[in-house]
Amino acid sequence: NPQVQGDATFYVTITNAGGGASILEPSMVPVAVLDDDVGLSFSSPSYTALDKDSTIPLTVLRQNGTNAITTVQYATTNVTAIAGTNYIATSGTLVFAPGETIKNFNVPIKRDPRVTGMLSFGVNLFNPSAPASLLNPSAAVVVIIDTDPAVGFASPTYGTLKSATNVLITV
Repeated sequence: NPQVQGDATFYVTITNAGGGASILEPSMVPVAVLDDDVGLSFSSPSYTALDKDSTIPLTVLRQNGTNAITTVQYATTNVTAIAGTNYIATSGTLVFAPGETIKNFNVPIKRDPRVTGMLSFGVNLFNPSAPASLLNPSAAVVVIIDTDPAVGFASPTYGTLKSATNVLITV
């Protein structure tokens, strides 16, 4: 099975010895099956950056099978953040050399001086080289936190009685 599933264990038991033979202890032994299928994933399903940061580093992990070169492609995609306005669209190919298990890449963050609230964009891993497969999370969300000062109403609506002389509106 070429899917990364993790290590497994099964047990072998000796029973019903014949010809007058006795069974010595241990009569049951574990057999460990080490998963050597290669898997690629982000280190986290979500990352956070401030809008005043210049980049956000993202980390991709390779599990098992580190004796050969493994590649995987990545690309950003808009969610509520817009490429060119809030971040720079980024794509590329990560190349894991033999023995490497961690690769990082950066997505540039653009400073937007407007008050926007929190925005986000996605980053996807795809097209791993054979025999590697994608593991969860193979997609990540980057949240850009707006650091611009802002003023707003504390509630979306306010009301008062017709006979009242004032209304309290909080911001």
